[in-house]
Amino acid sequence: MLQELYEQLTVSWQPVMDLHLGTPWGYEAVVCGPSDSHYGSSESLQALARDEGLEDDYATRCRLLALRAATHDLPEQTMLLLHFDQGSQLPVSPADWPPARTVLEISEHSPLFDHPEALQSELARLRQAGYHIAFADFGSGFQGARALLDCRPDIVKIDRQLVRGIDRDPWRQEMVSSIVQTASDLGVAVVADGIDAVAELHEVVRQKIALGQGPLLGRAVPASKISRFTEGWLQSRLDASDTLTAAMPKEGAAYAVDRSRHIIAWNDEAVGVTGYQPAAVIGATCWLSGLDHKDAAGTRLCFGACPLVRAMQTGKPQSELVSLRTAGGARKWVETHVQPVTDDGGRVIGAVETFVRAHKPEAPQKP
Repeated sequence: MLQELYEQLTVSWQPVMDLHLGTPWGYEAVVCGPSDSHYGSSESLQALARDEGLEDDYATRCRLLALRAATHDLPEQTMLLLHFDQGSQLPVSPADWPPARTVLEISEHSPLFDHPEALQSELARLRQAGYHIAFADFGSGFQGARALLDCRPDIVKIDRQLVRGIDRDPWRQEMVSSIVQTASDLGVAVVADGIDAVAELHEVVRQKIALGQGPLLGRAVPASKISRFTEGWLQSRLDASDTLTAAMPKEGAAYAVDRSRHIIAWNDEAVGVTGYQPAAVIGATCWLSGLDHKDAAGTRLCFGACPLVRAMQTGKPQSELVSLRTAGGARKWVETHVQPVTDDGGRVIGAVETFVRAHKPEAPQKP
C-alpha cells in the first residue's frame, strides 16, 4: 500500500522563525500523502510505514523528495530541516542541495541515544559530510543531557510538551531555563518547538531563545504559500493575537479565534463550563477542539452554518442556541453570542464567542 502512494507524496514547509527579526530562519519539510485519502497526514504515513516494515525506505524517500523540492521551493539564505534516523542513508550530493544549508534532526527518542558511542560515530559521519545537527524533542527523554555534553550538536529543539503552557508553569520555566543556559555555555543554538499561544511566545523570548516553531508562528504550507512568511508577518500575527485577546470580555465564559478558527484565547469561565483546560484547546481549530457545536435539530455546525464563520463573513454579531460537548463527553446547552473583531484598519481578524448556560429547547408539539 505505501509503495503505491510514493508517487503521490508532496512536501509542505513549516517555518522556523527568527524571533528577533520576525523572519524565517529555516523551513522544516513535512511530507504528506493525497489530501483526499486516509493517508493525507505525515503521521498516518509514518504509521503505515511502520506497519509494513518500510520505515527506512520511506524515510529515505521523504528526504530525497524534500531535498529536491527545496532547490526550487525555499528562499535563499534559509535553512532546510530534515528528520534523520539511525541507519539512514546520507542525503543526496551537494549539487542538489548544499549540506551547509541542511539541518538533520535526530529525535531524542531515537535508539541512538541509548548508545552514546554509536551516536557520536553517526554524528561524526554526518558532520564530515558537511551537515548541521539538531537534537529534536529535547527534554522529553533521559539521555539528552549527557548527549548534549558529549556530542555538542549545533541546535537543540526543546520538546513541545515543555513549551506548551510554559507561561503559567514555573516548573517548565525552570527546566527550559536550565536547557537554555547549558546550551548557551556550549555554544549550541536553541529552538522552542510547538509555540501555540502569544503568552508562550513572550515567555520564550524572555528566556532569550532566538528561534521558534509552532502553530502560532506558522503551520506547514505548500511552496505556493511560503511567500506569506515575510518581514512583518510575525508581528502582524502577534498584533492580531493581542487584539483578539484584548477583545475577550472581563466576565462570562468566552474564547477568541482568528480567521482560520484557531483558538487564540480561552478564559477560566470557559474552563468551568466545558471542563477543557487552555492547554488542550489553544492553538487547535475550534472544530477539532472537541466543542462540537450542534443546533437544536442536532445538526453539527462546524462545517455548515457556523456562527463564528457568519460573524467573520458578514462583520455582524450572531446569536444562537447550541449544545456543546464538554471534556467529560456530556453535552450542555448554551446561548452563544459571537462578536467579530477588527484591526485598526477595520479588517475582520477573528471573533469572540461568549456563551451562557441555557435550557434544552422543548421538542415541537405534534399536531
